[in-house]
Amino acid sequence: MTTVLWIAGIGLVLTVWFFWRTTSHVPCTLDFESSHEHLHALLELEGFAPQPGDGVRMEPVPEDFSDVPLGHRSRHTSRAVVHRASLPRRIWTRLTGGFEFKELFEVGFE
Repeated sequence: MTTVLWIAGIGLVLTVWFFWRTTSHVPCTLDFESSHEHLHALLELEGFAPQPGDGVRMEPVPEDFSDVPLGHRSRHTSRAVVHRASLPRRIWTRLTGGFEFKELFEVGFE
């Protein structure tokens, strides 16, 4: 009976550790360009290098990026909310990331 409780306890601790995330706020710059040559939105984080499993969300999202005319380029400075992944989630993301990469090849333009 105690062995089952130990195994259940260890499983619970590992599950909580896997889903545990820490949150921090980082200054960022959003570079957006919409032209005939380029269409991109690049978010540059200042003093932070994201790793596999991390999540990044810009807050607040600039309202002028919802309808960008062709030939427009702009930069916006704001803050980003970064959710750091735990060590087990980083390892899991590295192991399974190669399988999700192949989904990018299924994109087609008609």
